[in-house]
Amino acid sequence: MKYLVVRFRQMGDAVIATCLLNTIRENDPEADITFVLNQKIEPLFRGHPSIDHIITFTEEERHSLVKNFGKMWRVVRQNHYDVIIDMRSTVNTMGFALFSPRSRYRIGLRKSYTRWVYNRRIHRFRQGDTAISHDLDMLRPLGFSRLDPHISLFVTDSERQRFAEYLRQQGIDLVKPIVLVGVSAKLDDKKWPLEDMAFITKKLIERCPNAQIVFNFAPGKEAADAKKVYELCGRDPHIFLNVEAKSQRELSVLATFVTFYFGNEGGARHIMHAHGKPSFVVVTPGRDGNVWIPKDGVPASWATLDDLMPREEQELLPFAEQYKRITPEYVWNKLSAFLDRERILTR
Repeated sequence: MKYLVVRFRQMGDAVIATCLLNTIRENDPEADITFVLNQKIEPLFRGHPSIDHIITFTEEERHSLVKNFGKMWRVVRQNHYDVIIDMRSTVNTMGFALFSPRSRYRIGLRKSYTRWVYNRRIHRFRQGDTAISHDLDMLRPLGFSRLDPHISLFVTDSERQRFAEYLRQQGIDLVKPIVLVGVSAKLDDKKWPLEDMAFITKKLIERCPNAQIVFNFAPGKEAADAKKVYELCGRDPHIFLNVEAKSQRELSVLATFVTFYFGNEGGARHIMHAHGKPSFVVVTPGRDGNVWIPKDGVPASWATLDDLMPREEQELLPFAEQYKRITPEYVWNKLSAFLDRERILTR
C-alpha cells in the first residue's frame, strides 16, 4: 500500500515520528512510504530505510493559504495514497485528507473540526500517554500486529569516514570517550543556566579525565553561550570548542561517534537517542520527561523540578526561578547515579 505520513513540527517531534515509520515498514515490508515535513529538517531523514519519498514545504508555502492548499492538492492528485496519516490534523494540514476522499484510511486526531475530514480519528494526548505511544496510536486503525517504539536515523559510511577525518584534524582521539554537551538552546525557556552547565561539565571531566568534551550549539546566541561556558570552565583543555556540527545532518553523523550526551531536553537529545547513544538531560519546568524521553532500551534519564516540588507550587514561581530550583548539585547527584548504574564514563 501507499502511505502518506504528515509531520509538520520541529526536529525532535519528527525524529520521534520515525517509530511510526519503522512500524509501517516492519508490518508492511512492501509499503511505499512518503514523509511530509518542513523543508529545513529534510536532510536529517535522507536515506532512512523506512522512508521511500520525502515531500517538503517551505516556510513560505506553509504560511500562504493559497500555496499551502495548492501544493497539498497537487500531491494527492499526482499520487493515490491508500493511507493518509495526518499527525497534526490542523487546518493547515487537513487538505491532504480533504482532497483524498477515495483513500481507504484517512487517519487524524479527534478535534471538533476534523469529523468530516478523517474516517479514522485518534484521541489526542491522554493521561499516561507518551510521545511514542501517542504517535503509534495513529496506526491502530490499520490493525498491525506489532508496534515498534524504537526511533532511528540513518547516515552513510562515507559521511562517517569524512567526519572521522574532520574529528582527527581537530585533535579528537576516536578511541577516547566523546561527551557531547548541549550547553544552550534555541529558546530561552528551554535553557538551563549556563553557570550550572559549567558546573556539570567540570564534574564530568573530574569523573572521566580522558573524556573529550564537545559543545553542541548553533551559530549566534548559542555559540556565544558555548564560549561563556568554556570561559567558566577555565578554558579546560578537555573541551574542544573547535569541533562543530554545522547542520542537523552533521549532528546526526557526529552522534555516531558520541559516547554520552548531556544537556537541555530537546531535538539534539532525540538525535543521540535515535543512534542508540545514552543521554541525561535537564527537563524544562512544566514538561514531563516521562512523555518525551523514550523507554526503548537506550539508556536515558533526566532531572526535573517535578522531583523537587509539586506542580501547584511550581506555578506560583516566576519561570526563571523555577529553573534555578533545579540546582546543579541535585542534577549531578542524579546524573552520577545514572552513570554508575549504566556503567558510562567509568574511570
